[in-house]
Amino acid sequence: MTWRQQAKWREPEDWIFASRINKGRQPYRAETLMRKYIIPTAQGVGINKRIGWHTFRHTYCTFLKAVGADIKVMQELLRHASSRVTMDTYTQAVTAAKREAQSAVVGLFQKGPESPPTPAVSKPATPSNLKEIVPFCACVK
Repeated sequence: MTWRQQAKWREPEDWIFASRINKGRQPYRAETLMRKYIIPTAQGVGINKRIGWHTFRHTYCTFLKAVGADIKVMQELLRHASSRVTMDTYTQAVTAAKREAQSAVVGLFQKGPESPPTPAVSKPATPSNLKEIVPFCACVK
């Protein structure tokens, strides 16, 4: 792995987020990583919402849904007992999918051939439209 060649502590028993105090033999404490690195970085890019470790699970699940991952795959990756938990708790609808669904409903009330039918089912997100995803922790205007 390339990162291991660049890491200060490269041994197999060393940690990825290795504590300098313990010379790579112990990881940073989760609270320390959150307080010293993650929250300041998020605030630096304008994310001022509360962030916790579960935020990453929500965001990851939303990204999985946006790229069209199967619900069973999502459930297993998140190690949930049921897909209901995955869908009800961990995913948010992608903004483009919300707009598409709303447009489809509006299309039901429009008259005439000048209004083309709006597809009711959204396609999975692609790298070119991932910027439309609204992650759980992002501030989108």
